[in-house]
Amino acid sequence: MNLSDAARKRWQNPAYRAKQRAAVARKPGWQERFWAKVDKHGPVPEHRPELGSCWSWTGAKSRHGHGWYNPGSPPAPPPTGAHRLAYMLLVGPIPEGLKLDHLCRNSACVKPIANEQGPAHTEPVTQRENVLRGNAPAAVNAVKTHCIRGHPFDAANTYVYGKGRHRRCRTCKRLAWRPRPRRPRPPPKPLKTHCIHGHAFTPENTMIYSGARACRECRRRNAREWHRRKYGWKPRV
Repeated sequence: MNLSDAARKRWQNPAYRAKQRAAVARKPGWQERFWAKVDKHGPVPEHRPELGSCWSWTGAKSRHGHGWYNPGSPPAPPPTGAHRLAYMLLVGPIPEGLKLDHLCRNSACVKPIANEQGPAHTEPVTQRENVLRGNAPAAVNAVKTHCIRGHPFDAANTYVYGKGRHRRCRTCKRLAWRPRPRRPRPPPKPLKTHCIHGHAFTPENTMIYSGARACRECRRRNAREWHRRKYGWKPRV
């Protein structure tokens, strides 16, 4: 008897069918399982204590700290972020093109509505607004009022550069392109009076080779050495 025959035989038993139906009826739905993973007495944000306690997610989390939940097979919704799912359950669909910003700066918080403890902790905003509210480099640079040299970022002294819409200082640009004083040339080196082997650069011992002075005595010595190594005899040079 294979597995399918055994399962068919068990299912033909009325007592077994009644037991399975009772187990399915006792199993909580995906919404009950979702809220069972929410701690509604979480920490209070230090930078904004008026928001009250967070609704901390105690289930699975992503590497960025956001809650993650898989409701199950259809008709349940697909796997998504816990804070997004809580917003859709208690508030409604998230507007098209908007992201949920955590006002409490707690990525594991899923509180989408206001209650007696405080206002909502998540708010739908644009992607740009969500980035500027954080502490990323783009948000830090956006709040700067002066450049690194102390020039103000006002309308007359600021221009936008590149596709990323980066602010630049006009005063710093003018300073970078200003004419710089030419460096004085170092004094010329004095001419050498002897070669590296100590022979004097006299008119009789000096020749011009490849645009530079050369020692005749050194040239003769190199020629004698080359003949000796190649032919084994010493020429009369």
